[in-house]
Amino acid sequence: MFSSVIAEAVSMVIYYPYEIFKVRYIAKNEKFQYKGITHAFSNIVEKEGIRGLYNGSSFFLVNAVMS
Repeated sequence: MFSSVIAEAVSMVIYYPYEIFKVRYIAKNEKFQYKGITHAFSNIVEKEGIRGLYNGSSFFLVNAVMS
């Protein structure tokens, strides 16, 4: 079980920023006005820092581990 949690945490570090882009680009693009993935990435890092890429990731990790 511990190995599974570690594997989920490592995969989340790689995958979660993509989820942030996807949700903001598809569901809330009228608010953020992103032109593409690279534009979204640069804006998030510029305005929110690296922490902005992982905002809410703890809930995502708990959900992934419990599934």
